[in-house]
Amino acid sequence: MSLITFDRACGVYEFGFGLFHLGFPKLLRWGKELPKISKDNAGVMQILNLCLAFKFFWSAYIFWTCSEDLKWTKLGKSFKLGQAIFWSLRVVEQFVYLNVKHPVHQLLTIIFGSGVLLHGYNYKLHKGE
Repeated sequence: MSLITFDRACGVYEFGFGLFHLGFPKLLRWGKELPKISKDNAGVMQILNLCLAFKFFWSAYIFWTCSEDLKWTKLGKSFKLGQAIFWSLRVVEQFVYLNVKHPVHQLLTIIFGSGVLLHGYNYKLHKGE
């Protein structure tokens, strides 16, 4: 498979998480849950979630539209490494902050782990160029 194919796969993965994060208010029942915490904490949660959704959509855009730049530049190589590190940290955070014995968290840990493998392999392919 080519680097462009892996870039596109990474873009789809990132786009999916952007959509997933936009669904958080409903999925996590924020209308009911957020009033239980301070207004500042609720606001921070919502702001961070929207910023993270933007990060995912922007990353997807870069993977889909800038594949040649990602392939041939030091910045592209750094971007791909950063994505692999991001997903590695996200897997670790599952164990630090959540009950990974819960089936939903186990599934998410596997999905995050697949992001580590996908982005890590994409970086490794790039490194071999």
